[in-house]
Amino acid sequence: MELSDASALPAPTRFSIACGFALAVVFASLAHPPAFVDQTGMFGDVGIDKWIHAGSYALVTFLLAYAVLAESVLSLVGIAAVAIALGIGVEFVQSTIAWRSKEAADVIANVTGTIVAVGAWKLVQWWLPAGPNRSGD
Repeated sequence: MELSDASALPAPTRFSIACGFALAVVFASLAHPPAFVDQTGMFGDVGIDKWIHAGSYALVTFLLAYAVLAESVLSLVGIAAVAIALGIGVEFVQSTIAWRSKEAADVIANVTGTIVAVGAWKLVQWWLPAGPNRSGD
């Protein structure tokens, strides 16, 4: 199985899924935050909201990479830049909304999620050419 075999969905569908999820992240980022976001997360003092930020931007980045079937480092850098710019833009918009605030820690969580997604995408690229029929399996 190769990376191109993973494109069972047509390109416009892959792109629509990625953009739809990104739009959902934007809307969720501008809505009133639920009460549970003030709690701490899985690993100590990091708030649950930071884990949500990291996970959301990881998924945005991964879906964008899938949408274009990114294979080059340059395309992944571009996708990461788009995801990071989206996160920074949302933070600035949040600063204009009474019930939201702009936080540098949110941007750091977004960037962390983006980096994790790029690594995950590279892992998918590495695994798919060999597939489950690798020697030694």
